[in-house]
Amino acid sequence: MKARRSRPGFTLPELLIATGLAGLLMAALVAVVVGHVRSRSKMEAVMKLQDDWSRVQFLLEQDIEESISSSNAAGCAPSGSRLSLTVAGTNQPITYYLNGTNLRRCGPTVTVTGELSPTATSDDLVAERVSGFEVNLDDPQRPSYTLTLNDPTGASYTNGTQPTGAMMRSRRIN
Repeated sequence: MKARRSRPGFTLPELLIATGLAGLLMAALVAVVVGHVRSRSKMEAVMKLQDDWSRVQFLLEQDIEESISSSNAAGCAPSGSRLSLTVAGTNQPITYYLNGTNLRRCGPTVTVTGELSPTATSDDLVAERVSGFEVNLDDPQRPSYTLTLNDPTGASYTNGTQPTGAMMRSRRIN
């Protein structure tokens, strides 16, 4: 009998096993990278929503501090959740209201110096993609509110104030 001479190289089963293992490792690596990219984009979306909420909150708090009373009177707003603030020296209340998914501010225009115009009025968009605007008027001198902002990626950010002026915060990432 002749002895088989071994040739250098790999057999077909060895190549198939190595290819299968390499494919599994690549699939796992791709899943980790895709998960990281999605998580990062959600966190960036929540951070942008937080920034947007801070801008809205600054405007609301400025108007609340300047007001002498608050109510849920209609003002220029349609029915629904709204906050109307009476400010001394102006002829019209400032009303924040939800119109679909937009939070709007109707009332005296804010001038470039940050003061309220005694004569000019406007109905301005304050925030888009708002899914909730809840107002609590238990203390008309210090109304509290909760505002929920959403983003197309599915992230949402909810924040509000308590009647004491303390902040509350809630985050949800889907």
